[in-house]
Amino acid sequence: MDQLIEDMLDLSRATRSDIHVASVDLSALAITVAEELRQRAPDRKVTFSAMEGLTANGDEGQLRIVLNNLLGNAWKYTGAHPEAKVEFGITKQDGVDVFFVSDDGDGFDMADAEKLFAAFQRLQGASEFEGSGIGLATMQRIIHRHGGEIWAKAAVEEGATFYFTLS
Repeated sequence: MDQLIEDMLDLSRATRSDIHVASVDLSALAITVAEELRQRAPDRKVTFSAMEGLTANGDEGQLRIVLNNLLGNAWKYTGAHPEAKVEFGITKQDGVDVFFVSDDGDGFDMADAEKLFAAFQRLQGASEFEGSGIGLATMQRIIHRHGGEIWAKAAVEEGATFYFTLS
């Protein structure tokens, strides 16, 4: 219950708090978040890679929430795999920088993709994976407030990649 309340507060803050725009080192943030995940589960065999020098203009606290959720989900949904890979990087799409977090975990059926960013909508059962069902909705609101978009591509048992842009 405490986690649900905290997640709901994050969702509320994502739409109401002021945005303080500055240059943010997303690579460093991603590495920090990945290291925190490793410390919580040091026995997990997860290979994490992050492209160096990826920066964007945005609110560092809110972008940390985005990376916490994206990398945390990648960590969570690779948990049943003895070895896993998680990557943070950038690509170009129609001349626009597109950041991504990719994993080789459970993935999901793209037929359910429209449910991803709705609060309390979970593609997997609550007993199967921890979480409140608010994380992706929070991320979407943060990304939209930064003038960007967020979307995902996945396949069942082939992993997932979440993409996002920032203006």
